Amino acid sequence: MYSNIFLTNKNNQENINLTNNQKVNLYLVINEVKDLEKTINLTLKNNNLVNIYCLVLANKCNKFLNINIEHTGSYSTSNIYVKGLANNKANIKVNCVSSCQAKTSKNAINQTIDGLIFDNDSSIQALPCLDININDIVAKHTVNIGQVNPEIIFYLNTKGLSKLEAYQFLIDSFINDLNPYLTNHKLDINKDIKSLIGGRYE
Repeated sequence: MYSNIFLTNKNNQENINLTNNQKVNLYLVINEVKDLEKTINLTLKNNNLVNIYCLVLANKCNKFLNINIEHTGSYSTSNIYVKGLANNKANIKVNCVSSCQAKTSKNAINQTIDGLIFDNDSSIQALPCLDININDIVAKHTVNIGQVNPEIIFYLNTKGLSKLEAYQFLIDSFINDLNPYLTNHKLDINKDIKSLIGGRYE
């Protein structure tokens, strides 16, 4: 059974060392309207399963997220899922480094970084890195970043949704993986999302 770890932004750096056979879901939402840098350092041993779900909202500010995962044992899997939303001259930079030490085997590494940009003055930069020196491993990374497709918004408008409602619907689907975090913390980020997109699209 997985245990859930809900990270906050009280500390700029989190150092997490797992024990053998641990299964963990880690959740993090970065939604403060200010410049912020957050680093997560995670060390895996044997037979670990780890999923990291991160949401970064950047509205008129700069956000930097660093995730470093080190596989020191065997038969372990790490999955990183980062989703970013940027608007109003905001910038997001995501650095993900997954490394695997020599003399390990049967590990799996996955990095997925997705981003939605809402204006021409914002940016999301993803820097995935796989530091691997062995052959007995499955490893991949995926990056999908771009501006919201106006045709999708137009289609939702034809179904009776306003522009703001259309963007809210799109974002709700985009951040669905974070629902356990939001429910556990009773965290309502709708105000943050409306602040991020409302001024431009209402």
